[in-house]
Amino acid sequence: RVRVRVANGQELRFGMRVREIEVYSDHECSTPLPAEAVVTAVSPASSAQEDHPPSLAIDGEGADSVVDDGTGITEWWSACLDCAVEEAYVELEVEFPADRADATGPCRVGSIVIHQDPNNPSPVVHIMQGFGATDSPPGGPAAPQEASRRRTRIAGVRPDFVRGQRELDHRWTRSWMYRTSAPALGAELQCGMPDEGMTCLPLVCGEPDVHYTGVTFLETTDPESACACQDLCQSYFAAGCTSWRYYDFSDMHFSTQDETHHHRRCFLQRNSIQHPEPYPDAGWTSGSVGLVLSGMDTAPAVAAGESFTLTVHGAGFAVGEQAAQQRVKLVPDTGAVDL
Repeated sequence: RVRVRVANGQELRFGMRVREIEVYSDHECSTPLPAEAVVTAVSPASSAQEDHPPSLAIDGEGADSVVDDGTGITEWWSACLDCAVEEAYVELEVEFPADRADATGPCRVGSIVIHQDPNNPSPVVHIMQGFGATDSPPGGPAAPQEASRRRTRIAGVRPDFVRGQRELDHRWTRSWMYRTSAPALGAELQCGMPDEGMTCLPLVCGEPDVHYTGVTFLETTDPESACACQDLCQSYFAAGCTSWRYYDFSDMHFSTQDETHHHRRCFLQRNSIQHPEPYPDAGWTSGSVGLVLSGMDTAPAVAAGESFTLTVHGAGFAVGEQAAQQRVKLVPDTGAVDL
């Protein structure tokens, strides 16, 4: 199960309207989801105006970029008109078959196309992707396949540099921000592929053709995508996962028939180095668990006018020259529980 949320990335004064969201399994918006996949709009009814529910964003009646409001076009309308950032959103859930061997294609979400109403678009969109639902932490490396379908909360704060947010909510593995323009997404796109008024928004995790070195403590064939591998690493953060490597390679050399099969592996690593090394063959994608702030200690206890040593715990801290750019900011104690 994969969840995808599409939200406005800047303040709006006239709301946001989406005609259609198309979901694809590859990163180029060319391979549809397998026929067995079920896409559902799971946004609450309160997120939409009356008679314009989130389900209209996936009903197949709006995948065009015409400016007029003719018949044959349905639209989701945000409940808000004066919308704060991410107040207007559509959230989709993609359910894949339990036995992926029965699927007619890859069981993953690799890209989406958003058809906005050109009269009420959001010039910036934020996209978040997560896997499954919040659950208890995995029981350990003995059950990697089950663990990969769980979304567990990392004990700490993950700053979201992409959206400029203080924290990436534990429901989401990764976020993306795309700059758009009306009437069709694409002309001012920061990252994407224009195609006849439609824009493909790739949901890519990690760095392609790169591998991180480290001590592998778990290998699994279950994740169908690099994002799923990253999600698994986050689920095993308490076990020491700091980076991951994902291998996806297809070949036709397993039989004399004109057929293709895939080799997919996810490797979770501890004690990984911060600088990736190029891998000579295509098919590898690597990434880290990201910056995680899990706690801090002081020694001795802080007392007015006395010096003390501050130790910050977590993963993904900068090294080398970038380490000198890290700062600690002291703020007044308001009594609120915060990190």
